[in-house]
Amino acid sequence: MSTTDLPVQPYFLSTHAKLRMQQRGIDRNHIEQVLRYGRTVRAHGAAIFHVVGRKEIQRYGLIDPLLSAAEGVHLLLSAEGVVITAYRTHELRKLRLQKNH
Repeated sequence: MSTTDLPVQPYFLSTHAKLRMQQRGIDRNHIEQVLRYGRTVRAHGAAIFHVVGRKEIQRYGLIDPLLSAAEGVHLLLSAEGVVITAYRTHELRKLRLQKNH
């Protein structure tokens, strides 16, 4: 199985996330790319961040050439798989809470 065949974990978009995605130019393809290729960082409580940064672009960019469009996209998900919000930033240092590999 190639990484392009990797399933995307089930997720739901909150009303807030849909609004923010529209405002910030983040589409469902970006969401799925971040969930498929992004790193996972646990936040306080049960919330989980999924992030695509330069390392993910270098690692998976040849597999998914459109991944670079998702660079900097951060998703905040609840433990139940609900996307709480989505935004774009290149400041990853603030997320160094508890990395999962």
